[in-house]
Amino acid sequence: MKFIKYFFLIMIFVYVSYSKEDVLRPRGSQFEDSDFKRYITLGLETGLNYNMFNQNMSWNPNYLHGTIFDPLTSASGISPHIGAMIDVPLDNTFGIQLRLAYDIKNFGQSSTGYDYDILANTHNMNLDVDVTSAYFTITPLLRINAIDKLFFTIGPTIHSIVGPIQTTWKPEVADGTPLNNFAYFNYLGFGTASRGSVTLSTDDIGSIETPNTPRIGLEGGVGYKFNLSERIFLVPQLRVQLMLTPITNNTALVDIINQETVLQTTDRMLSSIQLALAVWFEL
Repeated sequence: MKFIKYFFLIMIFVYVSYSKEDVLRPRGSQFEDSDFKRYITLGLETGLNYNMFNQNMSWNPNYLHGTIFDPLTSASGISPHIGAMIDVPLDNTFGIQLRLAYDIKNFGQSSTGYDYDILANTHNMNLDVDVTSAYFTITPLLRINAIDKLFFTIGPTIHSIVGPIQTTWKPEVADGTPLNNFAYFNYLGFGTASRGSVTLSTDDIGSIETPNTPRIGLEGGVGYKFNLSERIFLVPQLRVQLMLTPITNNTALVDIINQETVLQTTDRMLSSIQLALAVWFEL
């Protein structure tokens, strides 16, 4: 997350620097105004996300919980995105972009540790957790041309969920103890096998998770235009999406007998680093 914060500080510095430069330059842009051509650009792109998830987990000290769950405070994963954009130049330095995309977010975590069974005995376990969701995203951006064909972009990004969030749990008990002997895995619906897989959806009846939609964030990026022809460009880009809205609401697991909260999760944040490869067409 520190990388993301530093990236945005650099983006702000670039924006302020170029804004001041245009104010102080008598002829406005780093290029002569007579060179300006107002070409609207359309683009198609695809690429990959590197997703970074973090949450706070608060356990009730009156309840035993195993170390198998401790690594779930963070997770990461790689997933694809595809989109289209339009770019309208304002002058030789600045332009406005609008990008629409279908964006899959996937992240997971693997852990090794122990958990307590219903008799308070410990058992060594392995656990894999995988989370997948999909979003329709709208991202309006300010484009800032730097040198030659290098450019920066910065602006808000809005993510609206498409379908449910799906979480797959894959536990395995090393000594063969049935999974329904463990309170949490029994709660998830596991049976008498010592290993298994259960996928839960936020659309399921009784789900304790509610997706937040839309999610709002900030995006900053850098790209470079390679000529394929006079008005067609191959454009690789690196972008950072720092989301400000949690991926879901805060959740709480409650002991149904005495109504005490066993586990509470808060600040469930998901941000991404995006790599994109686009083809741009000047009209």
